[in-house]
Amino acid sequence: MLADVLAHQAARLLAQVDGERQLTCFLQLGELLQEARANATQPRGLGPQGQIDWLRAAIANADRDDYEQTPRLESDAGRVQILTLHASKGLEFPLVFLPFVALGRKRNDPDMAVYQWRGERVRQVETAARHGDEPDWVEACRLHFEDERSEDMRLLYVGLTRARDALWVWGGAVTNHAESALERLLGGPRPSEELRQALGERLRVMDAQTPDAADTTRLPPSPQPATPPAREATRKLRRDWWIHSFSQLHRQKPHGAHAVQDEAPATDERPLAAMPPAVFESVDPRFRGERFGNAVHHALEHADFARWRDHAGDTPPAMQREVLVAALQSQDYAPDHLEDGVRALTPLVAATLNTPLPEGGRLCELPPAARVPEIEFHFTLADADSAAFLQLLHAHGIARDRRDFGVWPRLSGLMNGKIDLTYVNAGRVHVLDYKSNLLPAYDEATLAEAMRASEYDLQALLYVVALHRWLRVRCGAEYDYARDFGGVRYLFCRGLERAADEDGGMRGLIAPRFDATLVAAVDVLLGGGGRA
Repeated sequence: MLADVLAHQAARLLAQVDGERQLTCFLQLGELLQEARANATQPRGLGPQGQIDWLRAAIANADRDDYEQTPRLESDAGRVQILTLHASKGLEFPLVFLPFVALGRKRNDPDMAVYQWRGERVRQVETAARHGDEPDWVEACRLHFEDERSEDMRLLYVGLTRARDALWVWGGAVTNHAESALERLLGGPRPSEELRQALGERLRVMDAQTPDAADTTRLPPSPQPATPPAREATRKLRRDWWIHSFSQLHRQKPHGAHAVQDEAPATDERPLAAMPPAVFESVDPRFRGERFGNAVHHALEHADFARWRDHAGDTPPAMQREVLVAALQSQDYAPDHLEDGVRALTPLVAATLNTPLPEGGRLCELPPAARVPEIEFHFTLADADSAAFLQLLHAHGIARDRRDFGVWPRLSGLMNGKIDLTYVNAGRVHVLDYKSNLLPAYDEATLAEAMRASEYDLQALLYVVALHRWLRVRCGAEYDYARDFGGVRYLFCRGLERAADEDGGMRGLIAPRFDATLVAAVDVLLGGGGRA
């Protein structure tokens, strides 16, 4: 029935790209189903539903080593198998070609002789001492080569006995032919007279000949396509294209050739010049500096904010100890330092997530849907004039200590960075950055000096421009910076642990503001111009 259906549909199927493949697969499935029905234990066979169930089970338990389940060739035109003589053992084929059996081994002196000796396999090394009656090294090598020749002859026998209808063997005076099993079998490069008489008409010997150009039975050689002329560059490549970042720009502050060195991670541990030694001595040296700062960031990135609500003490909340341990392990802290590290991290994370925010509320009260950690950005720098950019920054009191941008008179390429936390609170979007700097104090004046010395004001402005571009793309004409953007918050975690200022302000938090005019001007100057 299936064969009749396919015969009626063959013209339509064969008109498709994989029509021949579909026909072959349908026929193969039909044979498998027919075989399953014949092997069924039920007296009346499987029936239609039983065959469907059998097919589903066969698909679910497919066996790639089962030859019957291997997709068949859709055409006999491709039924040529290339096998090694080893792999052809036990197989039979209608036609067999042996194109390489006349090539003999190149027999080099062995480092180890392997041979049969009194019915056992023996391995003998030239420098090894003899422990029994095994032969000396010269004799061992002779036996080794004899075993190789015997194995070559056994393989040749395998190849010569695979054919059912016809066998083609190529030979002659080729590379190392004297060492080949074929020449030893034939008694020379060509069959001996005795072999010709024994095989009679079953053996045909043809001399090698070049193809006849007039022979129309051979496919003509493929025409070689004409080599096109070499293409010439028609545009000038920019050598000052770069993937910039705030860390890289900050290192260009003392400008010079070192500005183009490979970028290294920036550290949050940038002490002020007048840092009292007692400040450092009051903190365990294991838990300060860039390494511990990265652990703080890791912990705040993966913490469950709600579990830290109103938390106090050195013991983390339920299910949060693992987060702190993972943060320390991410910075390769030794196992015997983890407990101390958890005690050092816990008050910092708790203070950061419970500090009152300028717009109201706390981070621990923000639902997960209202915050996104570690947003990475790349925004376009379209050949911005660095001198004009610096002049604009100075006009707004930003990066006042900077005199240029090092070796880059123009900024081209991409600006890259990661924002520690972006969140929505009181209906507006905010940018937040965690800092673990060790400072002599965390009042507003000291924080302002730290922001200036480390150029965090420039960092904050770049983050704002990045988020400004993204919001403009996502929200379109509905987006308004003055209405939708809430500002930047820099949380200096070590200062947040301390009590509030006498005037009620919280230590350790500073919120730089950038008006819409400045953000728009920087966006345009850097090449935004309405683009993302």
